[in-house]
Amino acid sequence: MASLDFVATSGVKNLVRDLRRASEKEAVKVLRRAHREIANEIRDDARARAKTAYGKRGSYGRASRAITSRAWPDKAKVRLEPKKDPRVLGAEYGAIQYPQFRAWTGNQWIGGPPEGVGYALLPTLRDDVPKIRETYGDRIMDALAAAFPD
Repeated sequence: MASLDFVATSGVKNLVRDLRRASEKEAVKVLRRAHREIANEIRDDARARAKTAYGKRGSYGRASRAITSRAWPDKAKVRLEPKKDPRVLGAEYGAIQYPQFRAWTGNQWIGGPPEGVGYALLPTLRDDVPKIRETYGDRIMDALAAAFPD
């Protein structure tokens, strides 16, 4: 399963913990909304890319609903969920044996999505890292402004 964990967010757990201790619930809500916004945007971009990778009627176009997102105050995840549609893994990584999928690209995941792996979610993550970091930085500042308006 792929997630946004490769985008450096060290210290966010400590920030959320400190904001909770300071009774800054609004700031924690802002962080959760930021994570939800980023995860949903990545999910939507990946779903759109999946539909163009194989075509709307192709295996990934139909399996794109298995690309899901979740958000917490300290993290966000975008995942491939084979329970929702078992074709999603074959559509994302390709296959050697099954002709309904494109060519196998590999499934290595060490320190972030490697180049050339994946057809929708992983390329979207690779392409959107600068946008994720910028949006995330802006939202952290929003959360701090909500916590400390002075």
